[in-house]
Amino acid sequence: MATMANSTQGDEVTANPAQGWRVARVPNQAPYRTRAGRLAVPVWLTHDGVFIADTALVLDSRDIESLHSVFEIMLAAGDLGAAAPSDVPP
Repeated sequence: MATMANSTQGDEVTANPAQGWRVARVPNQAPYRTRAGRLAVPVWLTHDGVFIADTALVLDSRDIESLHSVFEIMLAAGDLGAAAPSDVPP
């Protein structure tokens, strides 16, 4: 399962799922369309390994296109961690 970690308090981002805030896709739950036509991706929110909430990452078409571009750049580089922030379109 892919996860994303971020910190707004200066903590180091780590791959350790027991540290920091995590947003992870919910296994076996497919993305779906909202009533407004946006894409909703079911996710779990955890903090220091403790479950906090079920929620959804809701994206409009511009968000989806931007992420798609970022993923293409990273995949073309052969490493999902290879794209520098300057390579990422707004």
